[in-house]
Amino acid sequence: MKIKGLKNTALAGTLFGLILIFNPRLSAILATGLVAVFALCHGYVHAAEIATGADQLGYTAGFLLSTAMLHGLGIGAGLLSVKITQQIQSIPATHSSMLYSLLHLLPKQHINN
Repeated sequence: MKIKGLKNTALAGTLFGLILIFNPRLSAILATGLVAVFALCHGYVHAAEIATGADQLGYTAGFLLSTAMLHGLGIGAGLLSVKITQQIQSIPATHSSMLYSLLHLLPKQHINN
């Protein structure tokens, strides 16, 4: 099956990958523009995937719902990681040194080869 716009998306994905590999310093405006171009190409390919006789409204609704759920999971994971990091950083130095000392009291297992 030939999908219109697939070459553009492949080109955008390759460009995006090269940017990630070489990690240049980009301005926020340029970075936002690049992400927008990639998203536009990516969305175009998904729109082109809809079969001619398919339920376009159902396909689009399912796609939007799954996208919203993925964004929600990503935001939740990000917020959770911030909360965990804050809790780890809030452990007083005395507690962390006590935990470190206790861990060293545990018996060590030696692996004999």
